[in-house]
Amino acid sequence: MFPWFASLWALATLVHQLSFTFWLQTWEGWLLTFATCLVVLEPRCLVRFSALILFSLLNLWHKLPFVPNHMLFEGMLNLTILLVICGVVGRRSLGFPAWSRILREFVVRFRLFFLACGAKAVFLLATEAPRNPALGGATSAILLMGLGQALAGRPPQSRGGEEVVAEVAPILRVQAVVVYWWAVIQKLNHDYFNPEVSCGAVLHRDMAGFLPFLPTAEWAICLAIYGSLALEFVIPLLLLLPKTRPFGIFLGVLFHLWLSIHPAGGIYSFSALLFALYFLFLPASVLPGWERLMERQLSWLQKRTGFSLAVWLPRIVIGLFLVGVLSQAMCYTVLGRTRETFEVANRIGFWLWAVFGVWLGGTHLAAMWQAREEPMEWPNRPVGSVAWVVVLLVIGNGLSPWIGLKTQTCFSMYSNLRSEAFGNHLFLERIDLFGYQLDLVELVASEPDLLDPTGSPTRLQHFANTGRIFPYFELRRLVSEHRGDLRMTYRRYGEDQEFVRRGGFVTGDERLTEPIPWWLRKVLWFRRHETFSGPMHCTH
Repeated sequence: MFPWFASLWALATLVHQLSFTFWLQTWEGWLLTFATCLVVLEPRCLVRFSALILFSLLNLWHKLPFVPNHMLFEGMLNLTILLVICGVVGRRSLGFPAWSRILREFVVRFRLFFLACGAKAVFLLATEAPRNPALGGATSAILLMGLGQALAGRPPQSRGGEEVVAEVAPILRVQAVVVYWWAVIQKLNHDYFNPEVSCGAVLHRDMAGFLPFLPTAEWAICLAIYGSLALEFVIPLLLLLPKTRPFGIFLGVLFHLWLSIHPAGGIYSFSALLFALYFLFLPASVLPGWERLMERQLSWLQKRTGFSLAVWLPRIVIGLFLVGVLSQAMCYTVLGRTRETFEVANRIGFWLWAVFGVWLGGTHLAAMWQAREEPMEWPNRPVGSVAWVVVLLVIGNGLSPWIGLKTQTCFSMYSNLRSEAFGNHLFLERIDLFGYQLDLVELVASEPDLLDPTGSPTRLQHFANTGRIFPYFELRRLVSEHRGDLRMTYRRYGEDQEFVRRGGFVTGDERLTEPIPWWLRKVLWFRRHETFSGPMHCTH
């Protein structure tokens, strides 16, 4: 199972990179992409897969808190996988002599990479160096060379891979079910059931804009609202019960393939993540047939093309990915870095995902159909592991808006949820264990405009966060990270207040200029609002 799971995880990662091309501007993104391509070339290697997981977490840390819901969820999955890998390696290497040998081999193997990390650290710590793109590119290239020297051209280290999948699969299943049900809970609010503003209605109307056969009558809108909610509740329930597991896979594949058609950046990326996770939901009786189907498809392709697909297919996959990325880069070069260009580039990634998604989803369904008369028990059972702690992290993340913490990335994607002020949930009420949502401000005016959505978006928050009302915490983030003079008027506790910073001298609340502690800056992100007097409109 391990090589297949590693392959699917790597392919899902490439889909993420096609969906959000911001990684091209960061050395963390290049490291992740390079490690992912190495896994595609040799999925049996646990060392390569571990590098993918580690660099995915590094890339996530660099972007936090401004990440989509599903990428934060993937980070929790990757943290789980990393903890399990550490546990498996630890159990296989008990005793000081074994650990000493492993550490020596590790240092020797990654010595060039460690030297490259040192060069990159010097570059990042130097005051003027980050302004030199040529030097930054050179240090990043040395990093990639060091990683390639450590991982490429060596026999695959496959020991422990099957043990990792067997131990991690039950934990990832639980996490997937929890996220599904958090998405349902957050949608149980008055505005999600309002056909005028419901995200279910908005997504349906958007898709009808380029699929003219879709009806937009009231009954169709209501079906989209209630149907999506019902499916998000029913799919994980069906997956949990052995007798209904095939129906869960069937509904999940069709539902997420359909959703991925929507042009919003990130939706097909979420579908790719779930399709890779569905592999872990396949029963033991289905897996042999699934592997035979894959081998038959590869054999058919090999006969048709005459190529040795064991050698060429991974290279073709990476080649298609690079063609997609280069096409997206050309779009930005020719059309400019705008929201409209982002949507065009996103469609390029979508068509590559569509091929992968239809193929993988079809294989899941065909394998389930062939084994429909067989028992539907999973091939592995839960075992004790420290990685189960991450399940609590997943639960706590969905709980965060209800205890006064963050309102973004809390598994409230496309839910119309509003927990601030009076809230709009049908039955949940906020308990302010933390006071962030109590201290709201309205930014009346600022010069320069702190809320101006840049014409050249470079980060997710440029797309996902509009509005002038938000917690004081976010105002402090905006002011403390702004460089240069600033004049603004904001309303707090019902009173207008002035803030001026000119030439380093501050008039007004000096606390706004204090940098937010890094652990809070990375964890908390709050939604912005235009008003609390009307319905909550659809956001990501």
